[in-house]
Amino acid sequence: MARVVAALLLRETRVRFGRAQIGYLWAIIEPLGGVLVLAFAFQLIGRVPDVGQSLLLFLAIGMLGFSLQRRLTVQLGNAFDANKALLHFPVVKRIDTLIARSILEIATSLLSMMIIIAGLVLIDGAPPPARLDIFVAGIAALALLGFGLGTLNAILNAHFRSWRHIEGLISRPLFLMSGVFFTPVMLPSAVSDILAWNPVLHGIEWLRYGYYEGYRPDFISAEYLIGWGLTTTLAGLAAERFLPPGEA
Repeated sequence: MARVVAALLLRETRVRFGRAQIGYLWAIIEPLGGVLVLAFAFQLIGRVPDVGQSLLLFLAIGMLGFSLQRRLTVQLGNAFDANKALLHFPVVKRIDTLIARSILEIATSLLSMMIIIAGLVLIDGAPPPARLDIFVAGIAALALLGFGLGTLNAILNAHFRSWRHIEGLISRPLFLMSGVFFTPVMLPSAVSDILAWNPVLHGIEWLRYGYYEGYRPDFISAEYLIGWGLTTTLAGLAAERFLPPGEA
């Protein structure tokens, strides 16, 4: 299994980024560009960060955390289709494609996060993470959720071809509801109580709790986020194991 996953990982890397170094560089430029555009828009209206002194850092933590979970969900959801020809070989299993894509997405997201945050610390004067262990745990919890939702997406896409359109429609508001550019404590309780059903919001708040000294939101529930991650992962793996391949 390890050799198959390694071969798939190499193939995924070449397909995604190509052989040129600019392909890997784009994985860093893309999220950084999103942070800069959003920060510029907020500075035009005089927006200040809800936590800390650096608006760039505040937005970067939110966008990078959201991107980690979302990219896992989307890329794993397309794993069976992208490897349809290879899945005809008995040695290649569906779970292998999920693992290979997970490794690539997590590694790429972590590299982007380290480079962007290090750049903000050195150039923008942003502080380093105050509680690195908590910050890393938040990353792991978001990755677990992304893996679980992505695995379920892959199964649903294989059996219901219209699911990818439904999922895309459902997920569009998530960027606005996940705390990328706000903290729930700044919202009316009636609004934050509704947003609390979104597990991604808990993950991004978890990251900020680990990063900022003195920031201790009562809103965050690690158990809720981990529960979502474990439930979706177990459901997805069970479906992958016991359901027929479908169209993928």
